Amino acid sequence: MKTILKIIIILLWIIIANVALFSQVPVIKFTYDASGNRTNRVITYEKKSLPPGNKLIYKDSLAEHDITIYPNPTKGLISIKITNMSKASSSSILLHDFFGKTIIKLEKLTEDNKVDLSNLPNASYFMKITIDDKTTEWKIIKQE
Repeated sequence: MKTILKIIIILLWIIIANVALFSQVPVIKFTYDASGNRTNRVITYEKKSLPPGNKLIYKDSLAEHDITIYPNPTKGLISIKITNMSKASSSSILLHDFFGKTIIKLEKLTEDNKVDLSNLPNASYFMKITIDDKTTEWKIIKQE
């Protein structure tokens, strides 16, 4: 009887662990004005569409620009697609580590941008995308 109870407990633990592992992770998005004031925060729990390789795609809008970032988590290369970049007068991507140190800085973005994190250690990074004085921030996870 004790063996059956142990098996049931182990099976329940496995099911709960899998549900927690594969459950949806909240996506938190912020929008800032030119003065640096946060004007919008959106927390989304909806299921995202998957590109080839079953990696999550994250989407956001910044004024008339739609931003798509994938894969996140990444093993190295992140794709950042931004629509209507011909209308933008200034744009940049800043990648910061946990301590706020700027790791990567890209300016004059195009509609299809790549950021290579393969030489960075596994960690969480913060990416700030600025287009025409409007900013959105993302948490990027680098893992093997």
